[in-house]
Amino acid sequence: MPTSSLAPTATDRSGNHGNQLGNMRSGNRFNLIRFDQIERKQTAAYLIKGVIPRTGIVVIWGKPKCGKSFWTFDAMLHVAIGRDYRGRPVARGTVVYLALEGQDGFGDRAEAFRLKHLKVGDSVPEFYLVKERTDLTREHIELVKCIKSQCGDPPSAVVIDMMNRSLVGSESKDEDMAEGRRRDPRFFRVRGDRHPSLRHR
Repeated sequence: MPTSSLAPTATDRSGNHGNQLGNMRSGNRFNLIRFDQIERKQTAAYLIKGVIPRTGIVVIWGKPKCGKSFWTFDAMLHVAIGRDYRGRPVARGTVVYLALEGQDGFGDRAEAFRLKHLKVGDSVPEFYLVKERTDLTREHIELVKCIKSQCGDPPSAVVIDMMNRSLVGSESKDEDMAEGRRRDPRFFRVRGDRHPSLRHR
């Protein structure tokens, strides 16, 4: 009697067919997961609930001089200290913030945050500011190396403020953005594809 090529060939002790293990051994491109093997993730699906997801790329958009950098800096500091942001739950995590313009103003913003939210002697060890300008299409490998060597934990968020200061070309042109992603895929994998990169424009 002929057999189907889709028929399972192994069964584990629980009665489940071992197609998942078989796929891994055979190097199949797609892995079929049975319903009873689908599990709910235990980690939070957000960094700031209802505002910033835990996985993906977030674009902070607004008119010039409307306060995008102020908002992003404040929100990410709340992530770094694990404190609710404007009444919304926060998943605490390490933040790397690339300040690619207006670097001198971040000292004042940091001091304002200390006065408003921290007690004397408190610190924010999980927030890292990068003030050097960069072209990510050429320097992404060095940036990833610095993040890995200087951060205690993989970052939960990498903020690029602002995007058009980090790439050669125009962020308004699809071909320039595609070239940036093509040339620096390792940068977008620095967190093991588990966390978001915020890009600010």
